[in-house]
Amino acid sequence: MFNLLNQGWIGSLIGLFGILFAIYSHYINRKVNELTYTVKSERVVGKNDKAPEDIEIIFKGKSVERVTNTQMTVWNSGNVTIEGKNIVEKDPIRIEISEGQEIISATILEKSSDANDFIIKIDENNPNMLEVKFDYLDASDGAVIEILHTDNKNFYKLKGSIKGLKSFYSFSTLKAPPLVARIAPLYTLLVASILGLASLMIDTSFSDVITIIMLIVNILALLVVIIDFVLLRNKRRKKPKKLII
Repeated sequence: MFNLLNQGWIGSLIGLFGILFAIYSHYINRKVNELTYTVKSERVVGKNDKAPEDIEIIFKGKSVERVTNTQMTVWNSGNVTIEGKNIVEKDPIRIEISEGQEIISATILEKSSDANDFIIKIDENNPNMLEVKFDYLDASDGAVIEILHTDNKNFYKLKGSIKGLKSFYSFSTLKAPPLVARIAPLYTLLVASILGLASLMIDTSFSDVITIIMLIVNILALLVVIIDFVLLRNKRRKKPKKLII
């Protein structure tokens, strides 16, 4: 039977745990400068191929082919304050629809704080462009924007440049893994640890084999836990509760 205190694999296992814990600590404590958004669009009213040509749709006094409702939620999903003064003047933050289409109206449905002065404005020279400005965005700060427009796309992007941010993150089509998938590695790790320790206390011809198997399972389960945590962050930037409407 393995001598629990004298086996080299115990030291290796402790070293592995130390490395993984160091990676985990670095990932948790690192600074994240990130702006995230989600998009949801649906047609409110519009013509189809079978509609007679003489049918006219009037919306807010204007003749339009269709009216689409797009809701975009924008927020600071990192842990570093995003300063509005860092928005690049030549590449402002904006939401654009297709050229030749028009934004009819834009409204802020909800925002995290009045203090950060989050505002939107339709560009007078480019009616297909909605400017987005703010003084600052602390962690989880942001707003829900509703846009009524004439475009027929079902996905729109937040564009522009902010010093210190390489790009904006969108997870419109991604969902968080189910709870069972997230906690299964933890239970596997716990069970493998208990069985591995139990095998050390049983003096049988198979105890050494069981210990090795449980050790391998334990290491694999621990790796899955760490990988699952990292991937979960990439799959879900949790939307702040105050911006859920």
